Amino acid sequence: MVNLGTGVVLVRRVCMTVLLIIGFLTGMPAAGETGSAHADSGTLNLLLANRNGFVIAADSRRSRPSPFAYWDDSQKLFRVGPKSAAVISGFASWVNGGSPIDFQVAAALREEFSDTEWEKGKRKLPNLPPTLMSLVGEQLTMFAGLLAANGESPTALNFQMLAAGFDKSKLVLLRLEFRPHIEVYGPFGLPVPRYEPVVTTKVVRHFECLSAGVDDLARSVLDGGFSTIDPRILEYYRARNEGKLDQLSLNSLEDLAVAILEETKRVTPVVGGPDQIGVFPKHGSVRWHLPELPGSRQKLRSTVLNVGASYSWEGFPANEHSQMRGKQAFSEISMSLSQPFEEQFTQVFLGGMIRDVPVMLDGNVFAGNRFINVHFRYAGRPFHFDSSNHLEACWLQISEGVEFPNSTELRQCTVGRVRAVVQEHTVGSSIRARPVGCVSRSSNGRIVIKKKGRQHGFDCKNSRIEVPQAIGPFQLQRPPSIDGIGDFTNNPVNECNGDFSTN
Repeated sequence: MVNLGTGVVLVRRVCMTVLLIIGFLTGMPAAGETGSAHADSGTLNLLLANRNGFVIAADSRRSRPSPFAYWDDSQKLFRVGPKSAAVISGFASWVNGGSPIDFQVAAALREEFSDTEWEKGKRKLPNLPPTLMSLVGEQLTMFAGLLAANGESPTALNFQMLAAGFDKSKLVLLRLEFRPHIEVYGPFGLPVPRYEPVVTTKVVRHFECLSAGVDDLARSVLDGGFSTIDPRILEYYRARNEGKLDQLSLNSLEDLAVAILEETKRVTPVVGGPDQIGVFPKHGSVRWHLPELPGSRQKLRSTVLNVGASYSWEGFPANEHSQMRGKQAFSEISMSLSQPFEEQFTQVFLGGMIRDVPVMLDGNVFAGNRFINVHFRYAGRPFHFDSSNHLEACWLQISEGVEFPNSTELRQCTVGRVRAVVQEHTVGSSIRARPVGCVSRSSNGRIVIKKKGRQHGFDCKNSRIEVPQAIGPFQLQRPPSIDGIGDFTNNPVNECNGDFSTN
C-alpha cells in the first residue's frame, strides 16, 4: 500500500516496495565497472511424481550465448517447506561477472523460504503465487530493464517455476510462468516488462511429469521415444508400456531424473554442472542433495530501481525536453529483510537523461543512460557502468589512494584527485534503511518489528523501518552551492511498517 502524501509503504512479507509513477514529464523546464549485460540461458528442470511421492531435479549451469561462456554456480532447487520444493528455469539473472545483484532471484527465494512459516509448513503451495508475484517480479523487471538497455528483446525473457508439495494427504503440482507485459519508459523509449505469474495446478492421482528449460530430450524420454540402452530409462519404458508407472519406486524415479540430466548434458553445453535433487516420499524422510555453489552464498540486496528518470539542475534544452515530454518513468524500492541496516541500497539507473549534476558511482548500476556535463564521483567501491551508457563531456573525481575504476567508458572523462569525495547530495548518494522503535533481528537475521506494548520507553505501535528517498528528478533545483554540489534537504521518507514478523 502506498500513501503518496507521506511516502508510507506497508507490505506483508519479503520486499518492502514503493512504486512511484513519476509520470508524464510535461512540467520539466526547457532550457566500476564496465561491460554489457547478458541474459543467462539454459537449464533443465524435472518433476516426476506418482502415488509414492515426487522427485524434483535440476542442473547447476547458467550460460551466456554470445560469446558463449558458462558457470556451474547457479542454485535452481529450493526447499519450500518440510514436504515441498521448487525449481526455477529461464532468465533469472544477468551475466556481469561478480555484480552484487547477479543472483537476486535466487537470493530473494532463499530469503523468503527461510521464514519460519515456510520452514514449519504453516505456509503451503497455494501461498506461492501471491508471494512471488512481487518478490520475483520485481527482480525480473530489474534484470530485463538492464538487458533491454543493451538491445535484447524483453519479450523473450520468460521465467518459470515448477513446485510440488503435500497438502495433508494430497500431492499437488504447480507451474508458474512469469510472462512479460511490456511498457515503454523514459526519453529513449526503453521497453521494460512488468511480470505476473500465470498459474496451473494439478493434484497427483497417477504418474505425472513436468519439465521446463532445455527439455526437448527430456520430453522425448518421458514420451517413450528416445533410443537408449541406459537401464534406468529402460526400466521406465517397461513400466510405461505395462501401465505400472504408479508402482515405480522413488529410487527408480530419482535414477530416471539423473539419467535424463546426463543424456541432456551430452547433447547441449547449456545444461551441466552438479545435479540438484530432492526426493520427497509420501511417508518417510526427505533426501536432499544441493551441492555447495558459489552463487548460493549471495544475500538479497536492497535495491532502488529508477527507470526513465531524468535529472538536471537547470532544466533541459528544447530538443532534450521534447524527448522527455509525455514519457513515463518510475522508481521502485525493494528491501531485503536480512541486509544489515548499515549497508547501502544498490541503486539502478536505466534509460534516463542526466545533465549538469554530480553522480555517485559507488555501489550503483547504470545502463542505457545519457550523461551530459556530469561530474562523476568515485570513492573506491564496486559499481557497474554499462557500455550502453552514452557520455558527452564528463569529469571524474576520485579519492586519494583509490585506483582508477575498471571502466573503458569513463576514461574519456577529465580526472581529478581529492582527499575524499563528497558523497552526500548527489544522484546515487547512499540510501540506508533506518529502524525506528521496537525493531530487532530474529535468530536467522530477519527483521522483526514489535507492534504491541512498550520497549525502552517507546510505544511499539509506531515501530517501523524508514527508507530515505533518493534524490528525485523533481527535487533537483539548485540551492546555494556547497562544495559545488548543492544542499538538498527535506527529502521525503518512505516509512515501512509491514508486519515482517510481529510480536
